[in-house]
Amino acid sequence: MSTTITLARRRNAVALAGGIVNLLIGLAVLAGYAVQNLWLIAPSGSAPMRLTTALAVACCGAAVLFLAGGWFRAAAAGAAIAGLIGLVNLAEAIAGVHLPGYDPAPFPTGTPPSAGMLIACLLVLAAGGLILMSGVVRVRSRLAIVGSIGSLLLSVGVVAAASYGVGVSAAFVSGEYSRLAIHAGLALAALGAALMRFAWRDAAAAGTGAPAWTPLLVGVGALATTFCLYGAMAADIEADFAHQVDFEAEGLRQFIHAGVENRIQPLIALARHRAAVPDLKKDEWDADTQTILTRGGYQAIEWIDAAGRLVWSSPPGAGDATPDGNAVFEARRKAAFEEARRNRAAAATQPVDLVTGGRGLIVIVPVFVREEAAGYVAGVFRYQTLFQSLLASNPSPRYAIAVEDGGEKVFRQGIAAQAPGMVRRMQLAVAGEPWVLEITPTETLVLQARSPVPGALLVGGIFLAMVLTVLIHLVQHSGARPLVESAARAPEAAGPPSDASPVVSYNPDGKPLAWNDYASRLFHGAPPPILACETGFRTLRAGLVRAGSPAGELEGLRMLLESSPLPTLIFDAEGALAAANPAAERTLGWSHETWSGRQAGGLSVPGSAPLEIHYVLLMQGRWTGHSAAAVAGR
Repeated sequence: MSTTITLARRRNAVALAGGIVNLLIGLAVLAGYAVQNLWLIAPSGSAPMRLTTALAVACCGAAVLFLAGGWFRAAAAGAAIAGLIGLVNLAEAIAGVHLPGYDPAPFPTGTPPSAGMLIACLLVLAAGGLILMSGVVRVRSRLAIVGSIGSLLLSVGVVAAASYGVGVSAAFVSGEYSRLAIHAGLALAALGAALMRFAWRDAAAAGTGAPAWTPLLVGVGALATTFCLYGAMAADIEADFAHQVDFEAEGLRQFIHAGVENRIQPLIALARHRAAVPDLKKDEWDADTQTILTRGGYQAIEWIDAAGRLVWSSPPGAGDATPDGNAVFEARRKAAFEEARRNRAAAATQPVDLVTGGRGLIVIVPVFVREEAAGYVAGVFRYQTLFQSLLASNPSPRYAIAVEDGGEKVFRQGIAAQAPGMVRRMQLAVAGEPWVLEITPTETLVLQARSPVPGALLVGGIFLAMVLTVLIHLVQHSGARPLVESAARAPEAAGPPSDASPVVSYNPDGKPLAWNDYASRLFHGAPPPILACETGFRTLRAGLVRAGSPAGELEGLRMLLESSPLPTLIFDAEGALAAANPAAERTLGWSHETWSGRQAGGLSVPGSAPLEIHYVLLMQGRWTGHSAAAVAGR
């Protein structure tokens, strides 16, 4: 059903380690939920891992171990559970809902973490890769799909874990779609490495050398890394900018609050002075109010008697009263006067139409003499004048400011950027009246905060991924081309006709069982052993090249070995082994030690041809003596 290398032969240490890591991480988080340990669920600075995600990670780890041990149906069942959990989480993330059943106790907010779309999609992909690897579902290019999924998981997991390590993790901590815990990133990286190892080993067992889909593997990994790095960097820059906006908005709020208080406190001091000196003369009043008016922002400062009649106004004629001197002539003014008298504290009206024109407010401070209301000190403010005076020395002119009093926008300055999530709404209390301060960065500030680095990284990463994919594709195909083209150019040097090709049959333990005459002459006797067969049956081809030319050409042939997908050995003019490529050692176990003391190189007389190339057909499996000899052509 599958050709996955089994755990029994200990040929898949990477997959074994990946399965164990996933299983341990999943069980650790489940234990964290069981014992209410927040650190196991969300290590310091990390996003929390959901209960369902931890269960899916544990199932993926078990599926990997089942695959490594050859329990393919059990592996498919574990992967199916993980995939189902991923689909449920994905549905929750898309719909923005949370299914009941999670224990919120470990979380300070009292609510469980919401589903992340990124981890949900990755769990579904991981489950699909594990099911394909089990062989329960067979599709074309199965190993290429599994390898690509593994490359994707590995890239995303490594970038997420590394982002937490270097402190650039805003996208993975609080991203709406990209939220990913650090231990989830480690689990994904281990799972991706296991899937890639499974697919690579199966491809190596079925063919020779690096798989044909290696360029796809590299391209997918490079693109995934690029997009993850782009998202992490862009989110980190956005988080830094949001922190800057929060900090400067709070500073601006305190600046405006201090400015307003700086205009109200002199009114309170004047009221206390009036209470201490009830017979204050008009010239003394004018002197005190002129000192206050120099602060700026006042429309007028008034002395109003206990009956609500305007007595004095500085400057003259700027007071807020009807022609007959009534300062309490409508509901909002009356409510503020009553509140000031009742609470014996400063009170402010809601926005009113001032008698002198424009919208403004009146701050009223009661004056009590021997427990009797003697009158009121009132400060009249026109909103526009007040805030222009306050913001004349604005420490943060790069922000648009709007003020809301009693649900009414009473002041606005600057053009706010239309970027989402940039508005900061803050409370501001003025003489007991709640104001709302709305601070938004201007378009200029938003443009200055944008960095070209994430965009350059994205474009450069995509270009690099394309270049690497094409380069590896060209290297793969150019590896075998020189040998094929050389054989086509010199057919007379390629040995006997194709109907007399060397054929060798091997037992599962790798010992040669039977071979034809041409193989006997090519190997100068019995063929060397190969690696033990870990599948039911396999057919391999190997290339034997003998250079009868000078050492310079022999050195040139060595350079082709690394990129050749076929197990290939090169011999010198005397038939002694000169070099063997990694595919020969990995697939067949043919190394210098295996060929020590042997000679090979064809049937022609040594040195008679510049280049000899022979392809050997190797078939390994369980045979009877008769069938093995028949296959070998003896």
